[in-house]
Amino acid sequence: MVHDFPQLANRFYLADAGYGLRKGILTPYKGVRYHLREQAKAAQQPKNKEELFNLRHAQLRNVIERIFGVFKKRFQILDKMPSYSFNVQVKLILVLVALHNFIRYRAHGIEDAIYAEADAEYEARSQQQQIERSGGGNHEGGMRGELAQREDRSMVELRERMATEMWGDYVIYMERQNRIFR
Repeated sequence: MVHDFPQLANRFYLADAGYGLRKGILTPYKGVRYHLREQAKAAQQPKNKEELFNLRHAQLRNVIERIFGVFKKRFQILDKMPSYSFNVQVKLILVLVALHNFIRYRAHGIEDAIYAEADAEYEARSQQQQIERSGGGNHEGGMRGELAQREDRSMVELRERMATEMWGDYVIYMERQNRIFR
C-alpha cells in the first residue's frame, strides 16, 4: 500500500517532484523543466528524454487534475466524501463517472459551464503555484521532502525505460514530420 491506497500490478500513482520515486509512485525527473506553461511560453521542443518524459507526465497530471475539478464541481459529494467503505467509494465513483458521461453525451456538444468553472479554478491554482515556486518557497518540504530522499530502484529503472522508449518514438515522429514539411 502507498499511503493506504491499493497498489495494482503494472499501475502507479502520478505524483509531483516533491515525492520520491517509491514503489507505486511515478514522479518526474527532478531539476528538469516540465511545467506546461513554461514549455509553451518558451515555444521549445523537448531536448532530451528527461524533458519529454516530464512534459508528458505534466500533461497527464493536468488532464487528471482537470477531470477531478470537474467531478468535484458536478458531484459535490466527492468534495466532502463521507466515510464510506472503500468498496462503496469505488462503486460511487463508477456510478458518478457513468452519470457524468451520460450528461456529456446528452449535451450534444453544448458547452458545459462546469468545465469552464473548473478550468478557471485550475488556472488560478496553477498561477498561485507558479508564484510560490518563483518566490523560492520550498514545496518539497516536510513529509514530501522526506519521501523524496528514498527512491525505489525498480521505479527509477521503470521511469528510465519509459523515457527512453518515449524519446525513441518521439525522434522517429519528428524525423517523419521534418520530411513531410521539407
